[in-house]
Amino acid sequence: SKVTRDNNHKYKLGEHQFNKSVTELVSKNNNNFSNTPDSEIRKDGGTVIHEMAARIINAKTTGKNYDDVRNYAKTKPLGFTIDNKIVDSIILGVENFISSVEAKQAAINTMNKTTDKVTWVVEQPIIDPLRDIAGTPDLIAIYSDGTFDIVDFKTFEGKEAIKGLKLDKYDAQVTEYKKMLKSPQYGFEQGNGIVLPINLKYTYNKNNPEGQKLSRNMKLAEMSADQATSPDYLKYIPVA
Repeated sequence: SKVTRDNNHKYKLGEHQFNKSVTELVSKNNNNFSNTPDSEIRKDGGTVIHEMAARIINAKTTGKNYDDVRNYAKTKPLGFTIDNKIVDSIILGVENFISSVEAKQAAINTMNKTTDKVTWVVEQPIIDPLRDIAGTPDLIAIYSDGTFDIVDFKTFEGKEAIKGLKLDKYDAQVTEYKKMLKSPQYGFEQGNGIVLPINLKYTYNKNNPEGQKLSRNMKLAEMSADQATSPDYLKYIPVA
C-alpha cells in the first residue's frame, strides 16, 4: 500500500493511521508559531518555494527542461506574483546544490571504481511502523555507498533573519527523519542532515490592512550559487 498524507499532516498506510507525524512532534516541542497575517504569507511563500524546488529537482535529475517550473510560477500559486528573476534564482540555487551532491557521488565512484548515480527522493513520505511515526523530508539524496543526505529547504526574510532560524527545531526535525531511515524499515546506517537557506522577501502591502504589512508579491529570492563565494547567510547549514 501507498503512504498517504492529508493537509493536517495525518499519515495513513492502508487502513492504519500513524499515531504521530514529524511535523506534529516538532511543533509540540516548539511553541513559537505565530498566526499573524504576515506569518501566514511567509508560510505560504515557503510552501510555494518548496514546490518550485521539488519541480526543479525532478526536471534536472530526469533531463527535462524547466517549462513545468515556469508554468507553475505563472499560475500565481497561493496568490503569489513570481517573476522570472525569482524563478531563475531558485533554479540556479537548486542546480548548485545538485552539483554538490553529484560531486560527492563522483568521489565515491572514483574511490570504488564505479559509475553509479545518486538516487533522488523528492517529498516522499517515510515511515517507522515500530515507533508509529511518519513524515515527509523535502529531499533525500541516497549515495551508492549506502549513505544519505537529508535536505531541508528553509525560507527566511532578510540577512539578519538567518541568525534567528531556530536550528534546534530543524535539528530535531532532521534527527527524526534520520531515525526513520536507520530503522529496520529502511536499514540505512549513516547519513547527514543539511538545511538550505533561502532568503525570500516580499513587497509591502500599500493598502496595509490592519496587522498586515507584506503582500503576496515576491521581490527577491536568494540561494547559494557557489558555496565557496556565497555570503555566510546563504551557506548550507549542517544539522543533526
